[in-house]
Amino acid sequence: MSNREMNNKRLQKFNIILAIAMMAALFVFANANILFAQQFREVNFPDGSIAGIESRITIEKEYRIYQASQNLIKFDLPAVSMVNIGLYDTSNNLVRTYIYNNLSAGTYELNINSENLGKGSFTCVLSAGSIRESSKLIID
Repeated sequence: MSNREMNNKRLQKFNIILAIAMMAALFVFANANILFAQQFREVNFPDGSIAGIESRITIEKEYRIYQASQNLIKFDLPAVSMVNIGLYDTSNNLVRTYIYNNLSAGTYELNINSENLGKGSFTCVLSAGSIRESSKLIID
């Protein structure tokens, strides 16, 4: 094999590695909001009740999103749903997006990392299929 052919093969390998690295960087950039130190966990017992500070509560049969505490949003899903949660500022600009795949019915908690948000009032919008529910989020 000549030097020119070897150099062409090295260049092809380099281009492939560079393309993979660029795709990985694009993925990280496109999903930057998901990569913040967010915690997300299901808080249901198998019998459909909710684990929390309060005693066991049964799940309501409607889509709902609400602020449970300073940096905690809870949302209820009555059925398996493709869920998307958007956080909007007072000018209705999208600030952050939380995207999850299909989630089963239940109540979920989403810890909001408010370090980069600043203080103020925000609107959380839960989209599940054709359903859209919203709730105010106040960060002090």
